[in-house]
Amino acid sequence: MPSKSDPQEDSEEKNPRISVKIQDDFDYRVITKMAKNRDTSLSGAVREIVHQFISQNTDTLKKIYGIDIDEINDEIILETTSLSLDKELKTLEKELIEELPVFFKLVEIVDITDLAEHFDVPVKTIKKIIFTHGNLIKEKGLNLVVKEGRIYKLSGD
Repeated sequence: MPSKSDPQEDSEEKNPRISVKIQDDFDYRVITKMAKNRDTSLSGAVREIVHQFISQNTDTLKKIYGIDIDEINDEIILETTSLSLDKELKTLEKELIEELPVFFKLVEIVDITDLAEHFDVPVKTIKKIIFTHGNLIKEKGLNLVVKEGRIYKLSGD
């Protein structure tokens, strides 16, 4: 009899952990200070560095590594379209939609993964809420846009 799939294992398969050993004392000190100043973990600071590099170097990624950021975004959108099949709001999703305006009073830009970690829910839940129930979020006074794995609050909110 097959065992039930663990959602965390599914997430790990899709987004595997990558361990990095910082051997240079200078790099370690810089990352440690970044983490402290942003009140995050060392891995959170490294993840932020990677996100910034990717978003600021799309041309370099395409020219040197042959990576098309738009193509990757399209793939992710296609993968998440299956999320919209279940349009009925669950209790947890309703609660999260109620909490989003409070969260975005303090934050203007957040990575989808970080938001999922903050609310202690799978990334798929956040994507479903944003992509499927965007109109309900707008009714709550939020105008959110997703770009390159980040959620941006548009001004005027």
